[in-house]
Amino acid sequence: MKDNSSLRRLANRVHVAIHDIQQAQKFAEIFKGLRSSPARLATSHADELDSALGMAAIVSYARPFNTSRSDGIADRYLKPSELQLFDGYPAHQAEHDQAILLRDQVVAHSDWAHRFSLEGVPDNFSESVRYLVVFDTKLLLANFHSFLDLTRHVEMRLVSLLMSLEREIREPPSPPASTS
Repeated sequence: MKDNSSLRRLANRVHVAIHDIQQAQKFAEIFKGLRSSPARLATSHADELDSALGMAAIVSYARPFNTSRSDGIADRYLKPSELQLFDGYPAHQAEHDQAILLRDQVVAHSDWAHRFSLEGVPDNFSESVRYLVVFDTKLLLANFHSFLDLTRHVEMRLVSLLMSLEREIREPPSPPASTS
């Protein structure tokens, strides 16, 4: 059993994580709405808007699982395996791993091998800029419904965890059993 201060740090991180996951859902839902909107076709920046929303969704989703400054008030990051977020849900685990990989190799860093491994390098600079925007859009939320299912699953698990942590923090520890 963790001590009260450890439980509070974990609860604080989980609380912030729930907000991050909900934000990722909102970005993904806006992405979906724009993809099916006639107004999308009227803008000359539709691909860029898609890309921005996709990247925002991935960044928001990944935040809780990457190291952050916490100044001792919250855990630095969440470890899905320790929290059993995906136990019994291998498809969600795979989707989570893909989202973290995308954040690390495409969104937060421009890993050459990852960006150009699927279709090869475009012939000229202007084509490569357009290619990267379209590539990011396709890759980031290629399976929109799976990503939304993932965020809903993680949110549900984190809310349940937070409720358990809050109960545990409020309840004073039981006195040790006497051995007399």
